[in-house]
Amino acid sequence: MKKFLLGSIAIAAIAVMAVTLSWDVILQQVIKSSLLTITTRFQTNLLGDGALHVWFCGTGSPQVERDRAQSCTAILAGGSFLVFDTGAGSGLKADLGNLPLANLEAVFFTHLHSDHITDLPVFMNHSWRYGRQQQLNVFGPTGTAAVVQGFNQALDPDVGYRSQNEVAQASPATEVQPTAIGNFSATSASSDSSRAHASAAFAAGHDLSVEGTDRVLVYESQSGVRVFAFLVEHEPVEPAFGYRIEYKDRVVVISGDTRKTENVARHAKGADMLIHEAYNKDIVNRILNARSEIPDTPYARQVFRIARLTQHYHTTPVEAAELAKEAGVRTLVFTHVIPPLGTGLQNLVLRNAFLKGVGDVFDGKIIIADDGLHLTLPVASVR
Repeated sequence: MKKFLLGSIAIAAIAVMAVTLSWDVILQQVIKSSLLTITTRFQTNLLGDGALHVWFCGTGSPQVERDRAQSCTAILAGGSFLVFDTGAGSGLKADLGNLPLANLEAVFFTHLHSDHITDLPVFMNHSWRYGRQQQLNVFGPTGTAAVVQGFNQALDPDVGYRSQNEVAQASPATEVQPTAIGNFSATSASSDSSRAHASAAFAAGHDLSVEGTDRVLVYESQSGVRVFAFLVEHEPVEPAFGYRIEYKDRVVVISGDTRKTENVARHAKGADMLIHEAYNKDIVNRILNARSEIPDTPYARQVFRIARLTQHYHTTPVEAAELAKEAGVRTLVFTHVIPPLGTGLQNLVLRNAFLKGVGDVFDGKIIIADDGLHLTLPVASVR
């Protein structure tokens, strides 16, 4: 009996050891898998496959929506990663979409409404923490440099803390003191590389000058991605820009926020894709007409007030279709979607109402963009 008990204990001990060892192996494999997911998740292939990629990081409006961040469109082509507008929530959408943020090259503002700029600090900070090596260039209308200066100041403490920690861990015996880099604090250390690392966290703002109806070349990458700015009509917001992006034989045009303006059609001539804001006034007016059926609350009054005030400087889907037809574009993509289209059955009904009349005007491809939509335009050499 004693031998049996000793044998049972030995077998149990061996079993426990085996389970422990197996669990350790399983845990190690899970950790390895998680590490691979973290370190290989970024879609760097989009930079070098020869095509022009359009990725929608935010397709919503100032109205909060669960599934739509505010305005943001990413262009990836020829090794360049460019972002047009950075509305609230769009930075996280870009990160969750595994866009190669360390390679972010430049940001372009169409105008300085809050729903087009709020997430610039997210793009700045995440791209820097993931490995961006140079200050981020930000281009836009008059006031852009001042906006960027403010965001730089807001991020300054974070950059200082992270940089000080990096230097302290690299050289524990080195006494770290704050010093000035431009108008911002960074970390003093024995090497220029640590100061350069801190400086790269910030952005450089550039106010663009665009006049009349012509477009102006405002950016050209080493691989030949060219960005042109042109004026649109979003008064009293002045100036407000649209952008034309060219890469080899492909052209994408982004309207920005605007009422219907011939300048969009002028600069979208022959484009592969027109990305245009869309404000369905018929649906919004139906909402206004239903006011008596809605409880009278301060927030409800504010919603109705904004709905009345904003109609004059936006474009309806049918008006955007008219511009797309005039320009001869192949694909019309709606973004900055107003009003919110909701989910489920509500979305099905409102999408149909939102597009009413569009197909009667424009016979090309029509898309209502959702966050995360990825469209690819192969260039001639890779078709």
